[in-house]
Amino acid sequence: MVWTAEIETARAMALGVWREGDKVGARMAFKGAYERAVAAGAVPTWKLSLGHDPEQRIDAVKQAQVAGFITTQQARHLLLPQPKLNPTMAAVAGLITGKVVDTLPPNEQTRQFKKTVETALAQAVSRRQAEEAKQAHIRQLQRAEMAKKKAAIAAIIKGTQAAKHQAATQRMEGAIPT
Repeated sequence: MVWTAEIETARAMALGVWREGDKVGARMAFKGAYERAVAAGAVPTWKLSLGHDPEQRIDAVKQAQVAGFITTQQARHLLLPQPKLNPTMAAVAGLITGKVVDTLPPNEQTRQFKKTVETALAQAVSRRQAEEAKQAHIRQLQRAEMAKKKAAIAAIIKGTQAAKHQAATQRMEGAIPT
């Protein structure tokens, strides 16, 4: 994919709105961010995002070169063979992102490593959930304590008002002869 720094910045600004499901809001956020970036007056610098599909990458680089977005030298550099992904790191990245890719050869060491990482991630999730539950319980206790304090203050106010009313009633009774 070929794009400019301004497009990339505008996309980053709109991405959160898009992920929330508001496509119209995302479009408006993108448009506003892009217009502000372009209004700054910088000369656009075209960039190529290599993506993950080598076949599409070749087509994208060729199209960018033909369109004049990148030079022939940049195109040659971008089409150099990409380093192979370390299978172990790919597996770890997949476990972390939730997009597990089975690139590891099926041996006992690999299975054990995968199990260790999965266990560690599960424990981390469990700890986070326990901490969230603890915090929710603390908030619930704080709300209950605040409700008790409010009730006590309301009782004091009500008692004070009743005493004032009684005193006023007694003064009025004493002031009016029968």
